[in-house]
Amino acid sequence: MGSRDTGDEFLRRFSTISIFPGRSAQFGVFAFELLNEIANDYRSVLGITGRGENTLGTISILGRPAKTCWLRNMMNRQMKSLVFFSICLCMIVSGQQSTSEEDVWKDFTDWVLKQAPNSEPGDLIRSYREGLLRQGIADDEVRRRMGVVSNSIFTRRKGVELLWDKVYAGKNPVFIQGPSAVVMSAIEGRKPGKALDIGMGQGRNSVYLAGQGWDVTGFDPSGEGIRIARSNADKAGVKIRALVARDDEFRYGEDQWDLIVITYVRDLTKEDAAQFWKALRPG
Repeated sequence: MGSRDTGDEFLRRFSTISIFPGRSAQFGVFAFELLNEIANDYRSVLGITGRGENTLGTISILGRPAKTCWLRNMMNRQMKSLVFFSICLCMIVSGQQSTSEEDVWKDFTDWVLKQAPNSEPGDLIRSYREGLLRQGIADDEVRRRMGVVSNSIFTRRKGVELLWDKVYAGKNPVFIQGPSAVVMSAIEGRKPGKALDIGMGQGRNSVYLAGQGWDVTGFDPSGEGIRIARSNADKAGVKIRALVARDDEFRYGEDQWDLIVITYVRDLTKEDAAQFWKALRPG
């Protein structure tokens, strides 16, 4: 997997920004709009140069719920040496391919824990891949292992947390520090109420909403991200509730929120949409 493949995979997985206004908003089931802001944000985060035309993010605005080998006995010494080398090579490749997903994931997490903070998540992923190649692991096996890593980051506990704790602890965060233009537009002309910020990260949108009079609760799996969010709120002189939690752990409740903001998270499902709809206040 080349650096571009790695970047594209992460762009694909971090492809959605969703704004869920209250149920009274007159929107269709889903409206999709390409946003250069999102694409350029992620291309910057992953260290991909240039401006892509096809790797654009998506905004979703929800208005209502929907979605074996044989050998001759007689060989000369040279042939025997060649065959022995070939057998050893086959054993190495076979051993690589049989590395279990659990072992691949453990190797990656052990590696991440030893790394210094790095504000570029793409750099961390590429560094791990380059380390595998330096070990002499075959390209196909490296691609397989990177596929396991990419999937596990989003599906296993302590996956996203491990990566983003390192990213947020970096001295030069590449993320935009101000609020998203999408969020600013979504609340324009709306009366402040209770807002939920899912995947709040460093709290840029939560801090902005609180400054506009909203009662904000946010959560993120990264403890380092939450620490920074709380610090940013203190610096801005606003109050927010910032919690360390995963989206499958947080209790959304029913009729609780006037606004739900979801930025740069995993792919959303119909079940997610139904849950968010249930959590929104009517009217």
